[in-house]
Amino acid sequence: MTRHFETVRKRKDGSLIDVSLTISPVHDATGRLIGASKVARDITLSRRMAEQRQLILHEMNHRIKNLFMLANGLVALCRREAETIDGFAADLQSRLVALAQAHETSARLPQEGHRTGAISLRDLLETILKPFESRSNQHIEIRGTNAMIRSTQPALHCAAAA
Repeated sequence: MTRHFETVRKRKDGSLIDVSLTISPVHDATGRLIGASKVARDITLSRRMAEQRQLILHEMNHRIKNLFMLANGLVALCRREAETIDGFAADLQSRLVALAQAHETSARLPQEGHRTGAISLRDLLETILKPFESRSNQHIEIRGTNAMIRSTQPALHCAAAA
């Protein structure tokens, strides 16, 4: 009976390696067991890629849940302030557009080829607050120094196996 295991082994230099190990019996012509055949395959890269995939899927799931909660909050907020269905729809749409534009502005932080990036806090706030200004016909003024928001997080790069 052939047995298959995934385990960690130590190399001669002391470093650890993930391996897929297959052990099969070796029989002579009469069927008598005379030994065993062992094949070890390095699966370190595929195991790390699987772990990275799980991490990315977990992060995506978390972010998608956040988007649903945000959408739910926007619907509730717009519903409270709406006097008509058309007003509700227009308010919700303008807020969603503002969020999309704010996302587009903040998506400039780190991009491929750049380790860090920066966006203007004023630009981000003006984008987010634009629907409130147009809805109330009031001017919203932002005062203070125009701080830059910088990213220190490097972009996540995934290696693909050929």
